[in-house]
Amino acid sequence: MRKYLVIGASKGLGREISIKLKRNLLLASRSLELLSNLKKQLDDSCELLKLDCSKLGEFDSFTHKVKVFNPTHVYYVSGGGPYGKFIDKSYKDHQWAFNVNFLFPAQLLHWCLGHLNLEQFIYVGSSVAEAKPDAFASSYAASKHAMKGLLSSIISEGCPTDVRLFSPPYMDTNLLPANAIPRTTNMIKDPAQIAGDFMSWANDADGLKHKFIEVE
Repeated sequence: MRKYLVIGASKGLGREISIKLKRNLLLASRSLELLSNLKKQLDDSCELLKLDCSKLGEFDSFTHKVKVFNPTHVYYVSGGGPYGKFIDKSYKDHQWAFNVNFLFPAQLLHWCLGHLNLEQFIYVGSSVAEAKPDAFASSYAASKHAMKGLLSSIISEGCPTDVRLFSPPYMDTNLLPANAIPRTTNMIKDPAQIAGDFMSWANDADGLKHKFIEVE
């Protein structure tokens, strides 16, 4: 039986993916209130877990609970960072982005490969920010670059677990202010539509040959 851990499940793409999966889920997010509202649309088999990926000190207690649930599939959808010029933002805001987008998922992947009989690990990157400059989102871009480098290197090592990178465009979330360039240039996509693309690719056996996908 497949069992799914979805990290960043309370909003946006993570929420839409959870709705499509429906059952046998461990859903993690900073907001238990939002997760509780989401659970009303899901099967009773779903479990909820409060988690702040920016706080690396929560890792050990989190993985203890993950070990008990024992997922076969892990989808890391958490992400974000400060919007604006690098120098104008507090460094603690940049550190938040590094923790959420790289340090926590990198440690999680390392732990999962060593402690779980995992079938699949998918990290949600960014087709905009992970391979080229992203003005006014410097720490977000830097951390996404780093995770893409890590995943591509792990895959090139011949990792037996199905490790993949899903790279969507900017989506409509509250992380982007109204005046953000992606909004003013019509680069925003609907998370529900992107979730459909994600699920089709994640469940496609040919995806084993295509570990990376960018969604326009």
